[in-house]
Amino acid sequence: MLIPLAAALALSVSTPLPDHETRCPVAETAPAGLMSLDRAITLALHHDMRRDVARAGVEIARTDQAIAAFRPPDAVRVGTEDFPAIGRTDNIDSLELTGSYTRVWERGGKREARERLAARGVDVMEAATARSDTQIIYDVRTLYFSALIARARQAVACMEIEHVTDLKSAIEARVRQAADPALAGVRASTELLSAQTDLRRFAMEEAAFLFQLSSLTGAEAGFALDTRLIETVRTVRTVDPGFSALPEMLELNARQRQAQARTAFEHSKRNADVTWSVGVRNFGAADNFGLVAGVSVPLGMGTRSDASLAKARAEERAIETERRALVQQVTRQAHALRQSALLTVRTLETLETSLIPQAEEALALAEEGYRKGALPFRDILDAHEVLIGLHKQRVDHIETYLMTDAALLRLSGEHAAREMQP
Repeated sequence: MLIPLAAALALSVSTPLPDHETRCPVAETAPAGLMSLDRAITLALHHDMRRDVARAGVEIARTDQAIAAFRPPDAVRVGTEDFPAIGRTDNIDSLELTGSYTRVWERGGKREARERLAARGVDVMEAATARSDTQIIYDVRTLYFSALIARARQAVACMEIEHVTDLKSAIEARVRQAADPALAGVRASTELLSAQTDLRRFAMEEAAFLFQLSSLTGAEAGFALDTRLIETVRTVRTVDPGFSALPEMLELNARQRQAQARTAFEHSKRNADVTWSVGVRNFGAADNFGLVAGVSVPLGMGTRSDASLAKARAEERAIETERRALVQQVTRQAHALRQSALLTVRTLETLETSLIPQAEEALALAEEGYRKGALPFRDILDAHEVLIGLHKQRVDHIETYLMTDAALLRLSGEHAAREMQP
């Protein structure tokens, strides 16, 4: 009787078999201990530089927000008139000097609109940070699951090796007794060699995934993974139909608010600013002083801002179209993922409750009949192949379920809500 997959996984270790070895792994304690999925995600969020890049963008946007709060700078001007010609110093007393102080009065709520626009820029960069976090979490999940699946495939290969080894001994004994043709021993040897090759290949795949996971999390190599996730309760995740927490949707919503703020800012620019100045003038030879003042208002500001305002409104419409297109796209994606998950869960249930137990029973009957000489070697080998094939299908469907669930979880918007405790 073949050992269950969960038991075989419990005997696995994170150190892969070298190319020349074909034995199954035995229970060992990983030097770095067990790394849970949550722990791997937390480490990756602290270690991966993509998050630092996104946070740097937030800092830049906040600096822009602080700059936006400044009003136009005041100015101090000094001017001269009646400057004497070169070489003439006798007329220096006629030199007139004027000093003035100038300030711009922003009208139409420009300063407030500018500050709102800068604040919306911060929102956009924070949404980009959330998107970065979600992608890091998704990358960790898929690598973690890929390593577990490679381990599960090793477990199936070990099951096959164990059974074929026992079967090979029985077949070789019957071949020596001329009860079976030599072909039976050759076929059993071929199956054993194939299983050993699969074991080495899956061990190498697991090592590659663990190396990538170590690089992503910054953890030292040698850690073990939580194999219990393979046997977790399988449910089909639901997703918000509006995808309000999807990082791409958060970013689009932030960009839309930014475009609306830009429209308001461009509209405020239709109101011309007033520049006023006040100063003192010295009248040269008369040595008299006078007060000077002035006001300037640019003309045609409404016409000049119309083009910028039209562009801002066009950006709003473009982002709204992009948002509707995203909803349409991810709705189709979520529907396909949920259908795949539902089918996978049902298939796994059939495999685990019906097909695999029946195949195990058929193999047991084939073994009994073979020992009694009532069945040829082909029947027991075929029964073995059917059972191993069903176990391989089960692992394939578990992989589909885990990857589909990770994709659905990403659509649900798992990101900044996670507490990052190193």
